[in-house]
Amino acid sequence: MKHSIKETIAIVLLLTVMAGCRKYLDVKPKGIDTPTTIDQFNGLFNNTSLIGFGNYQIGQGGISPGDAANLSIFLSDETYTTAPYNSFLASSYQHGYQWAPDVYLPNQNAAEWSAFYEENYTYNVIADNVMSATDGTDLQKKQLLAEARANRAYLHLMLVNYFGKPYAATTASSDPGVPIITVAAASAPSGPRATVQQVYDFVTSELSAAIPDLPENTVNRLRLYKPAAEYMLGETYFLMGKYDSALIELKACQDLLSSSAASMQLYDYNVVMPQWLPPFPNYPPTVPTPPNYTEAICQRQVAVGNFRGSAFLNPGYDLYDAADLRLYFFSRTDFSGSTAYPAWSRSGPYEVNIGPSLPGLYLMLAECKARQGDITGGNADVTTLREHRMPAAVADVAINDRDSLIRFIVKERYREYALTGKNWFDVRRLWNDPLFHGKTYTHTDNGGTYTLTEDRLVLKVPPLIIGYNPGMPDNP
Repeated sequence: MKHSIKETIAIVLLLTVMAGCRKYLDVKPKGIDTPTTIDQFNGLFNNTSLIGFGNYQIGQGGISPGDAANLSIFLSDETYTTAPYNSFLASSYQHGYQWAPDVYLPNQNAAEWSAFYEENYTYNVIADNVMSATDGTDLQKKQLLAEARANRAYLHLMLVNYFGKPYAATTASSDPGVPIITVAAASAPSGPRATVQQVYDFVTSELSAAIPDLPENTVNRLRLYKPAAEYMLGETYFLMGKYDSALIELKACQDLLSSSAASMQLYDYNVVMPQWLPPFPNYPPTVPTPPNYTEAICQRQVAVGNFRGSAFLNPGYDLYDAADLRLYFFSRTDFSGSTAYPAWSRSGPYEVNIGPSLPGLYLMLAECKARQGDITGGNADVTTLREHRMPAAVADVAINDRDSLIRFIVKERYREYALTGKNWFDVRRLWNDPLFHGKTYTHTDNGGTYTLTEDRLVLKVPPLIIGYNPGMPDNP
């Protein structure tokens, strides 16, 4: 029985949901075919559900979007929320904001776990079978295999940064990570939790193996190609604190982007922001859609628009200069302008890219160079980003002290990623960094004050997953 590309995508999405909701692996359900042609395998990558880190659920109306993997917005330290604005939030967001030990409800299909494993299933279908496709060249098959391997590596990187301890060379070989899943099947135990070191070794080896076979150019920034994979490998080393190795990969990404077939350039907010602003005073700027968004090297996005009026910038944080045009993405009132917020709340766009991007590239390059002692290069890269975010009179950075420059770049990361969830991964990364070690992180609301402790840098495994896998050890 043959299937069209659209039918094949639907079948694998169905299997993905089944895989995410059950124990994970093993048997191919009866009566459902595996893709067999290059067009079918290639078509699976064009499923737009793969660019958003959200899970799916089966109901009477068929398959529908479930929760998004965006809890890190409320874990991050620049976030502030309080009653009555947080009253409609799901309990996991409220518990996450309090850095409570138990975040998820017993039967909750937590997106921070399930979304990544659901998408991983599709990539495993491709990786398991594409080399046996009935048509196509070896080059085409290797390219699709490489794309699947690089994508599933990035999903495991996201998972271990929720459920594994921050990477530390001295303890990573014993710290529990997450299961490494490389086989596509719908049931059977997930297998043991790999160590944090094993997960990072898997991510770096998969990306390193994939990069030579990936195409250097793409006209579709929703697909993963060589510069995006170089970025992902650089980001992996960056999260490990291996800034010398990260710099090599990030420079390779930058070099490849110089000849990209798709337009790759930072937006100059001084020029485009007046064009993006809508005629309604309390509405967010209208930015280009993901396929056309020139700052995206590869689009991997999370939903943030639901939190206007519930997630705010910590009033105690002095993040933005008054001339910083990124403030147009925040609001102090609701859409009508009649309800004042206690602080700035992100108003748009609805989805933000947390995957490979030009802002992320410049910020990581700047920090890696500063840590290597290249003060001139670090200043130049962070200034390049800022010149595209605010008037030149306030954009220039000329910091001569290495440690001060690193701190400034980290704060610039906070400005660029505020209320997107990305900053939570910096809190983890920098917890034991000598420049930031000992910093106290607190959240407050009208119910109390909550202080982040080291054990709460890691989410406990969702109870639903422990129920499916009773032998799986949980985090403390």
